[in-house]
Amino acid sequence: MKPGTVIRLRERLWRLDRVTDTEFSATPLDGRDGRRRRFLRALEEANVSEGSLPPPDPGRLDEAARQDLLLRAHRLSLIHGSAPFLGLQRSRAVPEPYQLVPLLMALDMSPVRLLIGDDVGIGKTIEAGLIVSELLARGSAARVLVAVPASLREQWRESLERFFHLDAVILSGQTRPALERRLLPGESPWEASPVVIASIDYLKRRTGEVLFHAWDVVLVDEAHVAARPHEGRWGSALQKQRWEFLEAVSRSDKVRHLLLLSATPHPGHTDSFASLLEALNPGCVGPDRTIRREVARRHVVQRRRKDLREWYGDRTPFPERNPADEIIPLGPEERRLLKALRRYCDRLVRAREGAPISGFVSLHLQRRALSSPRAIQQSLKERIKKLRRRIRQAADAEAVAEAEAEAAVTDQDSPAEVEDEERWARIDRAALLGTEEEIAELEKLRR
Repeated sequence: MKPGTVIRLRERLWRLDRVTDTEFSATPLDGRDGRRRRFLRALEEANVSEGSLPPPDPGRLDEAARQDLLLRAHRLSLIHGSAPFLGLQRSRAVPEPYQLVPLLMALDMSPVRLLIGDDVGIGKTIEAGLIVSELLARGSAARVLVAVPASLREQWRESLERFFHLDAVILSGQTRPALERRLLPGESPWEASPVVIASIDYLKRRTGEVLFHAWDVVLVDEAHVAARPHEGRWGSALQKQRWEFLEAVSRSDKVRHLLLLSATPHPGHTDSFASLLEALNPGCVGPDRTIRREVARRHVVQRRRKDLREWYGDRTPFPERNPADEIIPLGPEERRLLKALRRYCDRLVRAREGAPISGFVSLHLQRRALSSPRAIQQSLKERIKKLRRRIRQAADAEAVAEAEAEAAVTDQDSPAEVEDEERWARIDRAALLGTEEEIAELEKLRR
């Protein structure tokens, strides 16, 4: 029962693709159809026997189609027979030697439980993709869940498709209705695609639903945002919920391989860092919450740019960087705008004293002003539009929850299932004073 072998089952020949403790998958080889099937080992394994394909018939070489298939099969067998990494042959990535280290570590453990903590720019996405691609090629995995911050979903989808030819589906509040319309009766959107990408904040609200399905690989990018908060400082509810999701994933019998990625895995508190190691292997942390280095080092690969430059010497693949701060002075119009906006924000906070959301909205507007003229113009336009509607309707309800405003200002994922532009627009419309004087002040700021 090894992936890649030929078996006989139900009076047909099959290629064994994947084997787990409870089931196996196989593809028929008799030409009637090429759809992969799943079988329960407890029911079918007793009926499995060794199979074989007959050697090519020299008398049929006159058929051009069969000869072409034979030559293609021979070329493929040469590739896979001489290459130690099957997944690498099927990818477009050309890794540097140091990027193969996590792959070698992963192949030396079963199941794979690894924290890749390399510096920014070293290539954690490629390193993780090589591991996932290899597990898929070897039949050790078939279903992959990628949990990332919402802002990185598209980037991950493009990288998996471009470098590893993996067609991933993004599952979110916006994409789910369209995905569900294409499902078969009774089919779940979590099982309709072999590779699913979702934001960690979308997943943490659906932990039970997600872990109802089996996942061969769960990959968590920016894993430090899901570390257990420092003891005695639980911080925001968002981080606590993220940690609870990661903890549930690490303990679930529905998850086999777990990959954590972070350029800053140690957030400054040892107990938070230890929680990531504990998610990979409880043996990494002792009863007194200290890290057992001899166990943990088998689950962690972490290189700095400095380390790799010293290792490469003069052959370093990293270009020389000469960072320098370029101070660009504010023009008179920008200064007037920022000062006027600050006065407006101060008045907004004073008028809504005791309402934290007004402070978050104030910070949000000033960040938008520092972002670009177009950004602050759009925010002011949204506030004016909402304010005029509120005056007409005499409505007092807030346009956005305090948690969502806090998430926007602190660069966290939104608890609401909305895209970034709509999220910002909702905050633009929040904490209004509700007066004609405010409209006049906003119009002046916009001009």
